Amino acid sequence: MHFNLFHFILGFLVCIQAVVSAADYYQILGVSKDASESEIRKAYRQLTKQWHPDKNPGNEEAQEKFIEINKAHEVLSDPEQRKIYDAYGEEGLNGQPGGPGGGPGEGFPGGGFGFDPFGDIFDNIFGGRRRQNAVRRGPSMEQIVQIHLSSFYTGGSFTLEIPVKRTCSVCSGQGFNPKYSADKAIESCPVCGGSGFRVIEHMIAPGFRQQMRMPCNACNGNGRTIKHKCPRCKGERVAEVVESFDIKVPAGAPEGYRIGFRGKADEIPGMEAGDIIVILEAAGGDYGWTRKDNDLYRKETISVREALLGNWKRKIQKLDGSFMEVKRSAGEVVHPGETERVKNQGMPIYNLHKGKTTSAHGSAYIEWEVKFPKKLKGKFLKDLNNLFEKYDNEFDEL
Repeated sequence: MHFNLFHFILGFLVCIQAVVSAADYYQILGVSKDASESEIRKAYRQLTKQWHPDKNPGNEEAQEKFIEINKAHEVLSDPEQRKIYDAYGEEGLNGQPGGPGGGPGEGFPGGGFGFDPFGDIFDNIFGGRRRQNAVRRGPSMEQIVQIHLSSFYTGGSFTLEIPVKRTCSVCSGQGFNPKYSADKAIESCPVCGGSGFRVIEHMIAPGFRQQMRMPCNACNGNGRTIKHKCPRCKGERVAEVVESFDIKVPAGAPEGYRIGFRGKADEIPGMEAGDIIVILEAAGGDYGWTRKDNDLYRKETISVREALLGNWKRKIQKLDGSFMEVKRSAGEVVHPGETERVKNQGMPIYNLHKGKTTSAHGSAYIEWEVKFPKKLKGKFLKDLNNLFEKYDNEFDEL
């Protein structure tokens, strides 16, 4: 009896461990647990390109992998969700003790069908309560858009077209050809016999066999398959359309500025649509300027005469098309590589906390490059030598 009890406890603990480690989001994205946000975002972009359903048509494994990648990114890219996940694992995100709440069965095989393989054990031993069904949320979509640096400076708006999947307009999301009635177009799944589940049994410890009921992958747990598929969506119940989104860029918006559209991601049958996140990045420098946070940088070339003698003015074009003036007094020397700071001529400063552009600006930094002649010769070389010889002591003192 002690032997059987021991194996029962051992098997139970193995099952719990299997559930807890069912989804390692870091492993899914191929990053370490101390990965930065940029490392997570880079890994996510590479994987979504590789496993996107559009690049793997008819590949169910790719579709499942794509959803898995998006789920992992959704959690690890959110500081709060990541903190909960690191502390409590996936169950912390699914409404278990310490979690913020979530749908039923997430993290368990059969999630979304209200099936919990250990529900009876917890109910009988620990007196737990079964959770009510809830609609799961689909993955969010990230769209990176490159805009001119001048657009970050001045702000503005533009329309962005994004291909998304929406409920098929031909079959109204039914998946079958509307020429046929449901009775003729739909039949029971030949794999699961219409139950929607498959029973998988394997030994997880000596003397302890585990039986798990999994959603049928042939019919996605519906118990039915489509005999006459919709000509538009091919039975997927959703079809691709192009939608327009109004993008508003506030003046001084930081690099990587994110604009969210709630519930506008791909529609997935049986799930709530995720969000579309538009991420703004600079396409390159405008008018010779580059950006670092709220400051702007550029290089300007001057002649040897200007560098030595001064007594000049120069107008430099700003990102909004206007000009600022930089000047040197007579005798004011500019050294090659010297950097000049011009206050309040940088980027408008955007307050992320308040969500608005302030009246303050960063600084502009100008690095001076001196254009030297390739070679000196003739009378100019002779006169210059004489000049240096005549004022040799004065040059040494400078």
